[in-house]
Amino acid sequence: MAEPEDALLVARIRVGDKEAYSVVVERYQGSIGRYLYRLVGDAALAEDLCQETFLRAYRALSPPQGGQADVALGPWLYRIASNAAISALRRRRLLSFLPFVERSLGGEALAAPNLEERDLVRRALARVPPDYAACLVLNAVEGYSYREIAEILGLSGEAVRKRIARGKAAFRKAYLALSGED
Repeated sequence: MAEPEDALLVARIRVGDKEAYSVVVERYQGSIGRYLYRLVGDAALAEDLCQETFLRAYRALSPPQGGQADVALGPWLYRIASNAAISALRRRRLLSFLPFVERSLGGEALAAPNLEERDLVRRALARVPPDYAACLVLNAVEGYSYREIAEILGLSGEAVRKRIARGKAAFRKAYLALSGED
């Protein structure tokens, strides 16, 4: 269910109110942009994907399309952003974000305290499949629950759980191989 204020903004956008769209962009652009940067690790690409996200959202909500009947705006925007990023990453085979703090990676915290460690983390994450990495970023960096990630990405809770588990395993394997500890 959409937040009441967000629902009002969506309704206004659907009837062509460009000012309402500006409010949505102002409200969500920072968090969506940071999420995209963490996912792709490239400021210019993240900015392009952020613009693409809001353009897609505007087109979906604007007349004559009118959009979905009841949209939870924040999760819906993250879903659009995730899909755009995953598509871009698949095209470029690039995945990196700094710094990554994985709270539950085998019980030990991985906090990338220095530049060398951050680079190692970035390179290990570049080896994690984008679908898994998106779930990891949303959970470990953005702090979303499995249920929220499922809503954002349009997956079941079980699919999110599996992607995070597989993503952690892929990250752990890549990290250990790159650090020479395998």
